[in-house]
Amino acid sequence: MKKLFIMLYAILGLFAAPVAANAQEIKRVEITVIGKGQDVILIPGLGSPPAVFDNVKDEIAKNHKVHIIHVAGYAGLPLDTNEGPIFKPVADEVTKYIKQNNLKNVTIIGHSMGGELAMALAARNPTLVNKVMVIDALPYYSLYIDKNATSEGMAPRAKAFAAMIEAQNIDQFTAAQKIAIARLVKSDEKREMVLGWSLKSNRHAIAQGVADLMTIDLRPELKNNQVQIKLIYGYDKAMGLSQDFVDKLYETAYSDIPNVQKQRIDNSLHFIMYDQPEQFKNAVLEFVK
Repeated sequence: MKKLFIMLYAILGLFAAPVAANAQEIKRVEITVIGKGQDVILIPGLGSPPAVFDNVKDEIAKNHKVHIIHVAGYAGLPLDTNEGPIFKPVADEVTKYIKQNNLKNVTIIGHSMGGELAMALAARNPTLVNKVMVIDALPYYSLYIDKNATSEGMAPRAKAFAAMIEAQNIDQFTAAQKIAIARLVKSDEKREMVLGWSLKSNRHAIAQGVADLMTIDLRPELKNNQVQIKLIYGYDKAMGLSQDFVDKLYETAYSDIPNVQKQRIDNSLHFIMYDQPEQFKNAVLEFVK
């Protein structure tokens, strides 16, 4: 269980510096559009930039209109506040974007927190979203910690964890991240890249994003899901967990959500797009056909 919690911290943890503003004026996402055709939305995870989709975005854009999300506060994109939630305002802004641009029959692909955002968008816009690919994420993140976790029960723990993140000085953060990132991606080169994203991120955006994920349970919203969901998740012995344990974790987490198809990609940690780039690319391109 200790190893699982360390992996949890690794997946969640990623930070840098904030400013203040009126909440109504805060822009939560930056969106880049490439290609033409049916709409596909790409959402990276907590602390990550759109670069996580670099090995698939141009291929998708050959036959689709691709809307690439960069969440404000992560990996160098400024967020002009150090207060309030992250997950809901981002989901609300992307929902508004979908409706204002008359996007229909949308495919959404999200990694980590981006996968949870994708499921939230599908649950809240079932007539507009056609299908979702979730990359290494659960419908309720705290299930990584406790299979019986509840939003109410996790709230104090989430608050304390977020406070700890915000209180870390840069040396403490950097040291912790080097350990954490070793459990997220296998190559030294990619570890350095992910660490760089962390160092360029807004500390509040990271801390509050963690707290949001630990307390937002999407399963009630998805219990009558009509949208096709494809889950891909990684497994590697370096996780320190058995394959059966990881399989059961994902199976149980999604057990009450209809229309979910699962695919495990072996010899991969959390950043499947870097640990197994060809398998990742093939899975994504097959999904968007």
